[in-house]
Amino acid sequence: MGPFKTQHEGKMVNMNLNVTAFFTGAQGTTNPYILIETYLTWREAQRYCRENYTDLASVRTQVDQQQMKSLVSSTVWIGLFRDPWQWSDRRNSSFRYWAPEKPDNGNENCIVAWFTQTHSGTWDDQHESSEFQCIYTKCRPAMCETALVPL
Repeated sequence: MGPFKTQHEGKMVNMNLNVTAFFTGAQGTTNPYILIETYLTWREAQRYCRENYTDLASVRTQVDQQQMKSLVSSTVWIGLFRDPWQWSDRRNSSFRYWAPEKPDNGNENCIVAWFTQTHSGTWDDQHESSEFQCIYTKCRPAMCETALVPL
């Protein structure tokens, strides 16, 4: 992927992104998720996914959750946000995969999926950073979703 432009203090700033492309899922199915390894805020990740793919990942089933898990072993932004809870692409789904005692705070409006050995892809509500300088807990890799299959 080429550089991604984001705005900071009214100026456009170029960012280079690291992208992990498609993997083939179980039984020959194509995995629709793409891992963006560059650390972004939730809004930057949403904008990047919309400009280059379809949107931030929407997880509608346990199969979707497993497909995402096959791509990542860290924490990534996904497309769920509080307004009330809905997916970034505005499509409906009642599937949720919250970590125990989550969501836990009315001020946290963006969701991360924790793909670690202890969390196994469960979700946590987090604050979104509006700061350009990424703070460890505010910026993360992102999971994009696409309907396109590269050749």
